Parts: sequence; structure tokens; C-alpha cells
Amino acid sequence: MANLGYQLVYRLFNSIPGVCCHRAFASAAALSDRMTPVLKPPVVLESGEPLTTYDVIAFSLNYENDLLNVPRMLRAAGLHPLQSRRGDRDPWVIAGGVSVTINPEPLADILDFCVLGEAEHLLPDVCDILSHLRGMPKHAVLQDLAGIPGVYIPQFYQPEYCSDGAFRSIRYIGSGPAPDLRRRIVPSLDAIPGSTVIHTPHTEFPKLHLVEISRGCPRNCRFCLIPGCYGPYRYRSLDSVLNAAEAVPAGWRVGLLGAGAADHPDLATICRELTHREIHFSFSSLHAGRITHDLADAIRDFGPRTVTLAPEAGSDRRRKTLGKTILNSELLEAVERVGRPPMKIIKVYFMIGLPGETEEDLLAITDLCRHMEDRLRYINRRSKTIPRIAVGISCFVPKAMSPFERAPQCAEKTLKQKLQFVIANLRKIRELRWTADVPRWSAMQGILARGDRRLSQWFIESAKPGADWRDGMRRSAVSGAFQPEQKIPLSAALP
Repeated sequence: MANLGYQLVYRLFNSIPGVCCHRAFASAAALSDRMTPVLKPPVVLESGEPLTTYDVIAFSLNYENDLLNVPRMLRAAGLHPLQSRRGDRDPWVIAGGVSVTINPEPLADILDFCVLGEAEHLLPDVCDILSHLRGMPKHAVLQDLAGIPGVYIPQFYQPEYCSDGAFRSIRYIGSGPAPDLRRRIVPSLDAIPGSTVIHTPHTEFPKLHLVEISRGCPRNCRFCLIPGCYGPYRYRSLDSVLNAAEAVPAGWRVGLLGAGAADHPDLATICRELTHREIHFSFSSLHAGRITHDLADAIRDFGPRTVTLAPEAGSDRRRKTLGKTILNSELLEAVERVGRPPMKIIKVYFMIGLPGETEEDLLAITDLCRHMEDRLRYINRRSKTIPRIAVGISCFVPKAMSPFERAPQCAEKTLKQKLQFVIANLRKIRELRWTADVPRWSAMQGILARGDRRLSQWFIESAKPGADWRDGMRRSAVSGAFQPEQKIPLSAALP
């Protein structure tokens, strides 16, 4: 429920005449590493009914790890994970979200179809066909769905592989002209709703009313999929943002959401207006170069007590190779502007395992953090409290639709070594706190992000009683077919 995209799709479905959308979530047992022998069937929140009583089961998939949960939920619901083993009387199994948009192939043998891109201009057409052709054989309905731009029907495509098992191409085998698979985008955010639909304290971020202020990002960091998946950059108008913020319940904060939030031309005005209305606000993260004095003043008045910056690397030289134009001097200036009471924590995110990384690059992370800590101590030298630096370390995973999509990924063992090296140096800085990705999960994401439909067998094996994802990988021989540590040449095809 903390995902605004999930809530917006929920609202969208229920706004379509003749459609009723309810919610269901995977159980804790289904999300555990190892499947229990007997899983309790998922129950729909609004009705208490099993999933099999519905016409459509739609998955919202925004992270690679979510893919493994699809066959688990289907098996727990009493449905066969494989699309070819389900019949016309079974519910449609569909999916959307970032993970599906950038690479739908890992779930190709499981889904009936999926939607690529933003749902607002796509789902009404899908629901219209499903409604008018309800009761017809699925294959006949799929023929009509194929005519909707942005709908991908895996069974209409045949993958081809090289003699060494490498992916070579994918061929359309359906009838009629090949469908338009370009991802759908919404030209104007002002034309669609963009705020929290269901206000509940039972969520990852309680008492936070989310408002989407932008989509996409005007920057082109080479490791990031957002420009390719959500581009072009669009922002909601000042009036639209403030109108959406009006729905905030008393005592709640407004979360201003957008990967390029700091690039919104009216961000400082939005924050000042929320301050005038005595509405507290927060951000997911901010581009350090866009933190003006006006914005810093608004943050101190009614803004968050935690600000997040994402330099990703410790040096200007390294950051330039990643396509990030922010300088260390700008980062330190941003820290100085926001780093006074009542600010409590400045979160700083870094990434390790990037292509061409050296020990010098890893040491630069600690150096930058030390300079930030020194700057905070200096500007607060007459204060009783000093904001703390909290470091988050992620592991680089090559993502489809990013400039680094063909780059090699560090092996799990190497990532562990790099992580231990960085942490050992960070511990030398007094009062600094850190969190880090688990290299094992990052290594798995590397397979999921660029894999093809042969991964479906891995997912299904992992969903068997008593199995975990490692068992599924061994049984399906996935580890031999996919080598994320190897660079993918430009001459090789990608799923």
C-alpha cells in the first residue's frame, strides 16, 4: 500500500464502468525464502473471496524480486503457474509495472498478457475488450487485445537461441500484422489523478499522503532505467499539485513524489505554499544541485527531518563516468544549506560494483562522507545538536532500458569484498550510520533484470512446496544459461 502506482491503478480500474477492482497480497509464508508445504490461499481484502472467483488477476510488479512471487501466489490460489496449463474458465493472469515494462520475458510462460508502460490510457481499452468478449475462448479474446498498442501477448512470440544457448531473437508467430509494442505514456499528468487513494496506518510509510509531482527524469545517469522506462520527463502543474495535497488527512504529511522532484520548476513555491497552510511535507530524494536557499528555508520550517541525497560515487571524476553532473562542492553546499537544526539525518546513497571501479573509487566514498561530517560539525559548532550522516550502499545491477544494460555485473563474492572494504573505512567516521544491500539478492536481480522466458521454469520450481529460489535455480539449470558477470556485446540480442 506504500506504492502510489499500485493505488493509482486500483483507482483507475474502479473508475472504469462495469469494473470492480479489489486487493489481495502475498502472505508472509509465500514471501519467505523457502516455501512451506501448505500455503494458505490468498484472500481478497474487500470480499474475503478466493482469487479464483475473479475474472482477472492483475499483478503490479515494480521490482525484480517480485517476479518470483507470481507463481507462488498462483499455486497458493489453486491455479497452475504455467499459462499453457490454465483453461478458459480460469481467471486471466496479467501484469504491469516497471519490471514488466523493461523486460516482460521472464514471466512469458506464466502470464496471459501484460501491459507495457503507463496504465492510464491503456487499461480502459483492455477492460472494454475483456468485458465485451467475456465468456469467449481466451485465444479469440487475445486476438482483439493484440490490437491495443502496449499489450504484449507472449504466446504470440517465439524466442530463438544460438547453439551455445544465448538468446538470439524473438519472432512474431501470431496472425495478422505484428502488434505495436511501444510502451504507453501519459502526455499530461494534469489530466489524471496523482495522489493517495486509500489512507491507512497499516503501511510502510504511515500518515503520509503521497502526491505525484513528476514522472521520468531529465537527467541520464547511465545506470538508471527511469529515463528509458518513464521518459520523457513530465511534471504536474503547481495548481494540480496543491489541489492533490488538499486531500491530506489532518495530522498527516504530504509526500512529494517523483524521481526528478527537485527539477520541478515550482518546487520551492509548492513547499512555501504547503508551509503557509501548515502542512508538513517530505521528499523521496533531492538533487543536491537544485537545493536553493528558498527550498532549504521551507524544509526547515515544515519539511522533513531527514533529507536524502544520491551522489552514487565519492568523486567528481567517477560521477562523470556515470552521467551524473553533480560535483562534490555542490554536495557539500547542499549539506550546509539543509544541515542545521531541526534537521536530524542526512541520508547519502552510494553504489558499488560499477563498471571500471577501482579501490580509489571506494575510498572516495569515505572521503566524501568525512567532508560532509566535518561540514556539519563546523556549521553547527555553536549548536547542541548536529544532524547525523546515514549512508546507504547499493550494489550495481545492470538494468534493461539503461545505458549500462550490457555492462557486466560483479560476482557475488566480489561484491561482498567491496562492501566489506567500504564498511571498514566508514566505521572510522564517528557517529556515522550505514545500511547496505545484500550481495546475494543483487546477484539474483542481475539474472532477473536481463533474463528471458527460460526463467519461468526457475520461478515454477521455486514455488514448489519446500523449495526456495536456490533450489529452483539448480533444478532449472538457470545458472548455466545466464552469466550476468559477462559483458553482453553490442552484436548480441537482448530479450
